[in-house]
Amino acid sequence: MSFFSPRNRAEASDRLAGMTGYAAAFAALIYALNVGQALTVPPVSTYLDDAGLIGGLLIVIVFLPSFFIIKRRFGGPAVNPWKSDGFMSAALQRAGLTAFAGTFLSLILLTLLDRLILERVSAAVLLDLILAISLACFAMSFFLFSRDEGEGEDSV
Repeated sequence: MSFFSPRNRAEASDRLAGMTGYAAAFAALIYALNVGQALTVPPVSTYLDDAGLIGGLLIVIVFLPSFFIIKRRFGGPAVNPWKSDGFMSAALQRAGLTAFAGTFLSLILLTLLDRLILERVSAAVLLDLILAISLACFAMSFFLFSRDEGEGEDSV
């Protein structure tokens, strides 16, 4: 069976949720490369810039079309992994809340380190850092929550 032809809407929703997690992890890596590019010397920063550009193109060329192919496969109302009642959808929602909390704690920590970090980096680098942290929190928590099989009917 092909990855692009799931058997039912629930399986399509699970695949979209998984692809969202992988795309978020990949985007976090790209933003982390942007931060590294700003903080390194020119020969290394050139390589990091090229790697970030290639990564961005891969997201546009691979993830985006794959996402829409699976999303539109069933016709009618589009499959939405955020609104279904499946296990992966619950993991996606919990990961979103965890990413928000992780981002909020990271911003508080950056505020506490005001003179150490915030005065030494530009706003663009800080924004890339915050986006990298947020996306990495989302991806890591999604993969942890989607592996959690002990949260089923036994825990009720």
